[in-house]
Amino acid sequence: MSNVDRRVFLKLVGAGGVGAGAGFMLAESIKHPIEHLIPYPVPPEEFSPGIATWYNSVCGMCSAGCGISVRTREGRAKKIEGNPSHPVNQGKLCALGQAGLQVLYNPDRITAPMLQAGNRGSEEFKQITWKDGLARVAEQLAAVRNPDNIYFLSRGVRGHEAGLLEMFMDGLGSSHLLHYDFAHPHALYAANNRLFGETNLPYYDIRNTRYLLSFGADYLNNWLSPVHHSLGFGHSRQGSDAKRGYFVQIEPRMSVSGAAADEWIPTRPGTEGILALGIAHQIVASEYAGDDAEVWKAALINYSPDRVAEQTGIAEATIVHLAEQLAGAEPGLAIGGGAAGDHSNGVETLIAINALNYLIGNIGKAGGVVFNPEP
Repeated sequence: MSNVDRRVFLKLVGAGGVGAGAGFMLAESIKHPIEHLIPYPVPPEEFSPGIATWYNSVCGMCSAGCGISVRTREGRAKKIEGNPSHPVNQGKLCALGQAGLQVLYNPDRITAPMLQAGNRGSEEFKQITWKDGLARVAEQLAAVRNPDNIYFLSRGVRGHEAGLLEMFMDGLGSSHLLHYDFAHPHALYAANNRLFGETNLPYYDIRNTRYLLSFGADYLNNWLSPVHHSLGFGHSRQGSDAKRGYFVQIEPRMSVSGAAADEWIPTRPGTEGILALGIAHQIVASEYAGDDAEVWKAALINYSPDRVAEQTGIAEATIVHLAEQLAGAEPGLAIGGGAAGDHSNGVETLIAINALNYLIGNIGKAGGVVFNPEP
């Protein structure tokens, strides 16, 4: 039997534990890259270790442009909240805006230039440095003899970033700056441009309207600026001293906004524009007294409520009722979007819907359609 007393045994066990712990820490440090306690060598003046700093910005998760306040600690964003001083969302923020941190810290987020390593069309890429990436782009641009052959494809951007991209392309002598956003309401922009000659979308004053007629625009969920529209909807319903707002939703499938409507009217897909013309026919026949009334009557002669009822599946009496309610409201508002603008006739559908606002005389008025000034 070995001559090892209790004291020697405990010393050996302790030394072995220290060695194992040191070995484990060394192995872990090899597996993980070095991380600095302070993420920048020269911190900003307002930086204080252990104390949160808030920065105001604008949410970029959708095109609504809600104001946000971001809480940071040691240079890292920790929480996103709505900015109570911002006129769009007034301190509120949707789940998509709250998820901005998930995008920022997504492990699959591309944080450096990627160079195609395989054949063209392959999905093989390797990461290169920013210096190398910028040098490659500059070399390729310098080799282009005709600036008109240079195209820039960007996601939908606004403000200073959009201005910088325009200056960049102007400097190259090219006008091919293309913005793409899969959720961009292209049909609504085109409809307003053709109907009113405006390049920007108008402001739909849901807050102050007393009768809202929506054709597929799920404004409480994802249409244009859902947080702002939700605030306006709440004010129209219970926050105003005037008459409580009334809301009608017309669509083939019930949406979030449809579930909150006073009336939900199902229509056949793609017939929303025909229905709007039927309502316009009734308004012109009984309410409209503009100088161009005869022009409207001639244009709408084939859209009488009885004919429209056959095509849309909505009763003639309902069409007449909608026209009377919209024209008699002070003020009324018609909006269109969502599925109504996603068909092959989407632009024409939205033109017909927006024309209702002209016929009831709410253009440029509170509770109606207000055009935004050019930036």
